[in-house]
Amino acid sequence: MPEIKIYNDSGKKNLPGKKLIEILSKVFKAHGANDANVSIIFLDDAKMLEMNKKYLNHDWNTDVLTFPMEEDIMDGEIYISVDTALRQAKEYQVPFRNEILRLAIHGALHLLDYDDITDEKRAKMTELENKYLQLNS
Repeated sequence: MPEIKIYNDSGKKNLPGKKLIEILSKVFKAHGANDANVSIIFLDDAKMLEMNKKYLNHDWNTDVLTFPMEEDIMDGEIYISVDTALRQAKEYQVPFRNEILRLAIHGALHLLDYDDITDEKRAKMTELENKYLQLNS
């Protein structure tokens, strides 16, 4: 059974913790990562920008960052900017909860070695995100 821990350092309340654990457990199990050990960390934009500068040398904000912790073990951290998720939910006209779940799924897929470098790979990730969101709607 995947172990998923959630940490909220964003100052925002009412984040979909239980649902997020449920969905990500299904994602990891579907990909054979039953022993996954993953932390989800919710941040605000300022903290996410700090992470981008410190670890990626990017001077811009992102919605999600993923850091695998061990090479041969499904162990990692997924950082989600709650501020950016709120803006994107409004922009895409989707419920905030769905945007948070999508970003968490996106991060989990990165831990599972999916990437979104090309249009084709991005489309595959979006297809999987939609699949897992629909399983739990």
